[in-house]
Amino acid sequence: KEAYLSDHLVGYETKNLKDLSRPPELTLRAREATRGSGDRQELAVAIFPAALTDRLPAWLRTEDEDPKKPHKKRKADLAIFEPVRHEWHYRIQPAPGFQLRELPAASQIIAGGTTLEKSFAEKDGVVTASLSLDIGRRRMTAAEAEELREKVLAWRKADPILIYFDHTGEKLLRAGDVKGALAEFRRLSQADSKSALQRTRIARAYLAAGLGESARREARQAVELDPKSLDAWMTLASVLEHDLLGRFREPGLDWPGALKAWEKALELEPENNTVRGNYAIALEYDARAQRYSPQARLADAIAQYRKIKPEELDKLQIGNNLGMALLRSGQFAELLEYLATLPKLSAGGQAQKVAALAATKGATAALEEASKMGLNEQTRSAVLASAGQFLLTLRLYPPAGQLIGA
Repeated sequence: KEAYLSDHLVGYETKNLKDLSRPPELTLRAREATRGSGDRQELAVAIFPAALTDRLPAWLRTEDEDPKKPHKKRKADLAIFEPVRHEWHYRIQPAPGFQLRELPAASQIIAGGTTLEKSFAEKDGVVTASLSLDIGRRRMTAAEAEELREKVLAWRKADPILIYFDHTGEKLLRAGDVKGALAEFRRLSQADSKSALQRTRIARAYLAAGLGESARREARQAVELDPKSLDAWMTLASVLEHDLLGRFREPGLDWPGALKAWEKALELEPENNTVRGNYAIALEYDARAQRYSPQARLADAIAQYRKIKPEELDKLQIGNNLGMALLRSGQFAELLEYLATLPKLSAGGQAQKVAALAATKGATAALEEASKMGLNEQTRSAVLASAGQFLLTLRLYPPAGQLIGA
């Protein structure tokens, strides 16, 4: 759990436990081990070299208790009673389609007869990493021990070693080479015809090329291949939110289909706030891609936003969405009640509050509230202008004019 950052041990195997002529071996198989993680575009594997020195005497790997005081130099020789040779060997096999970005630099540290080294190699897409600690001799002078301690402490403070892999097709797609990306995605799909992931990649590439119908076909095939794939349903939802020319939320999008896909994704992972937030946003639109129209399902959008904590809404960069949905649906009292629960209002939240007060108590009350917000003149003017625009959208023209002209 601590070494590989996984809560799911799938199984393990041991070798040579009784054969003292050979080193013992322990093989662990873990699921969701975040020592290696990634997304569509890149993978990263982390190696933490500090633990390689854990078997050294504590004095060699422990900082002084009070770093403000001068370090007290060692006077006696250091004897290490237990022979130490510690080796780590990694073999990193990336998922199909990923290529090594760059090998980390090799290094070797020699102090007090002890060697700390790390080396890396790549062959046929597979990366190997070797880290070793070798106590060459078990007795060293005080000066050698001090030198070794300094090197060991620096080794332990070093950042984790990160080995990155980039997805070739995704890299081509980001660079605008849709043809090259499609060719790579098709190659991977042909090699694994049952992979929903490869179908989602092809769908996204078609969408980038403006081929909406082809993108929809591939996205639907992805969910057919793996109906339990969150990624497949999210891809289908996103694709259906585009029209047949690949334009996002323009007339011609498949709004009912997109909503059904988001609902299915949410069924698979009800605690996933990213999915819930995207679903809520989709509910703010209608079949003609008009946001906040009378045909949009704003009440349902509000219900979804309320299931997400305000701080999580901020992390998703949709912190103002619930307030705006309440405002656009004319729920001014509910909006003011919601804003009162927030520890701090953003500029958007301040404008929403001023607009809601103007709608319920008049422009004078709204202007008084704006003056209490402690804003400088420029920010105050911007907040009032935004609030006025909100009211214009709601066709509340008299208070809107008063706020904009203030």
